Amino acid sequence: MSQILQFPKDKSKRVRAQRKADGQKWFLTLSLFSFILVAVFSNEQIMKNQRPVYLISDNSPRSLDQVNRAIASAQPLNLFRDVEWEHNLAKRLGEKDDANRMPASTAQKISLLDQLRYGVLAGKYRLISSGSELQPETMKLREIEYVESLEIADRPVQIDDHQKFLKQYGSLMPSGFSKSVLAKNERGEETWHLLSDSGQIVGRATMRFDDGGHFLGLKVQEESARVSQE
Repeated sequence: MSQILQFPKDKSKRVRAQRKADGQKWFLTLSLFSFILVAVFSNEQIMKNQRPVYLISDNSPRSLDQVNRAIASAQPLNLFRDVEWEHNLAKRLGEKDDANRMPASTAQKISLLDQLRYGVLAGKYRLISSGSELQPETMKLREIEYVESLEIADRPVQIDDHQKFLKQYGSLMPSGFSKSVLAKNERGEETWHLLSDSGQIVGRATMRFDDGGHFLGLKVQEESARVSQE
């Protein structure tokens, strides 16, 4: 009669338990790996959405240089501010073209002070003046001051011809002004004598610039006021 050998029950239970433990270990490993992949992917999407986008409005070297500086400092850049466009717009708005102007009841001529503010100065400066806006001929310029901007690419404007600048806005200078003469030129500061037709000093203008020659500000003082203060 043949004898049947039975597999030990205790050993069989240990094998099944080991297999079950191995299965659970692989399941936990795969679950952890999947969780890590999901976390990495989600983090990448969040970073991508928060990353600033740099757009170039033209192909000029100046714009590309601004982008490089912005990327190096990890700050977003606004390159769509076109100072030349703003200047041309202010110039067109101030042109005396009766054929294209709206009726006086619905439109108002832009003053020379506003042309200065939004034209040459591109809206980057604070202007202090005296006189009445209702009487433009009484408006006199007292001070111009550059206002710091949060835009990384923003810079003060550059004025190529300082004497021509004073002449162009001569009606905003002290009464009687006709021409200007450079009296003192120190680093970053110029003092101009404002003269009448007869050569009499009617005022003084002090212009300030940074090391790069960018215009920082202007202070105008009438000679009579200056003499009385002394």
